[in-house]
Amino acid sequence: MPCSSIKFHNRLVPRAKKTFSVVAGVALASLSVHCAAATADSSAKGGTLDFSSCAKPVWPKEALDAKKTGTVRLALLIGRDGAVIQSKVVKSSGHVELDEAARVGISKCSFIPGTTDGGPAEGWLLLQYVWTQD
Repeated sequence: MPCSSIKFHNRLVPRAKKTFSVVAGVALASLSVHCAAATADSSAKGGTLDFSSCAKPVWPKEALDAKKTGTVRLALLIGRDGAVIQSKVVKSSGHVELDEAARVGISKCSFIPGTTDGGPAEGWLLLQYVWTQD
C-alpha cells in the first residue's frame, strides 16, 4: 500500500488588539513522500491532499481561549476514490480537543489517491497538523 506524509500549520496571527485572523497553513515542499517500508512494489506512489476540497480544521473555541497549541500526527486510510475511510491519532498534541478537531476536519477532505501500477490504490497517509498562536 502506498504511504505519504504531509505537514500543515494552523496559525493565529494578531491583527489588532484582541482581534485574530486564522492564517491557513502551507504543506511542506515534499507534499507527497513515498514510504518505502509500506510496499515492495516499485510502481507504487503515495497520495496527496486536494487543497481545494475542504476548509482547514476549526480551532475549538475553548482551546483558542485557553491559548492551547500543539502538533498532532494523524494516520488516514485513503480509498481509491480519494475519500478518507479511516482516521486515527498517531501522536497527540497534548490536547484532546485539538487532536479531534484536526482528525475530524482533515477527514472531510478529498485526496488524490496513491497509485499502484498506474491505477488508484488504497493506502495510508501520515499527516502532521500544527496548531500555533503568534
